[in-house]
Amino acid sequence: MAASPVKEVAAEHGLRIEQPETFDNQCCRQLRELRPDLLVVAAYGVILPLAAIEASQRDSINVHASLLPRHRGAAPVAVAILAGDDETGVTVMRIRPRLDAGEIICLGEGRRAQARVRIGPEETAGELTDRLATLGARVLAEAIDAYADGSVTYESQDERLATPAPSLSKADGRIDWNRPAGYIVRHVRAMTPWPGAFSQLLIPGEPPRRIAILEAGAADGGPGRPGMVQTADGSLVVCAGEGAVEVRRLKPAGRQAMDAAAFVRGCRPLRENKDGACRFATD
Repeated sequence: MAASPVKEVAAEHGLRIEQPETFDNQCCRQLRELRPDLLVVAAYGVILPLAAIEASQRDSINVHASLLPRHRGAAPVAVAILAGDDETGVTVMRIRPRLDAGEIICLGEGRRAQARVRIGPEETAGELTDRLATLGARVLAEAIDAYADGSVTYESQDERLATPAPSLSKADGRIDWNRPAGYIVRHVRAMTPWPGAFSQLLIPGEPPRRIAILEAGAADGGPGRPGMVQTADGSLVVCAGEGAVEVRRLKPAGRQAMDAAAFVRGCRPLRENKDGACRFATD
């Protein structure tokens, strides 16, 4: 496994590096022995034990990829895209034994350690995560400076505005063609690069084909049942619960990623698609 950028920089400066798999009693004891001034966590994804949180001499803080209290949990970026949010951002907060529920760090005169960004109309979760990582580093540095000069204050989160962003599983990538087209397009973006959006292509007389959908957009399509495939002019359009979705790039199981048009050209049943017989599974 490749070393993270944090580990590489730490090694360059001769800093001690520990990589425990879990925060067990031994790990918490090591933390207490180090007597850190500040404990900083980013993208860890689980709740730290109280013994670890209290190991810091001054505070334990976390940089989180959402505008808390919105989207608490392990998958805030994907959930923000899936929800159709126009913007998201990063927040630095105190770590508490409840998931992402600690007070928001404020820099001096009540200015939150928080920054906002617009979500691009075709931006994937992976692309947005990269942008937020850079932004989060900047805001985290500002928060650490505030601890150093003693100007830190705190603001409790409004529990009424909290929304969950639970961990994703591979099953979450399955496309529900009964949903409106706009939701399905956001789903593809939200599941990219992981766990990946996918569906089963059903062609009469053939076993189901698992197709990973890499890029998609809303499209004009004739009336049809959800999941029905339309391949006029070489495009691959799928009827949704409302509207239609144009599949632009895909990856059949065991093959390379390709444009949808190339896939249609290489699949005779799809090219012919008599009476709309080809479809994506909806159950």
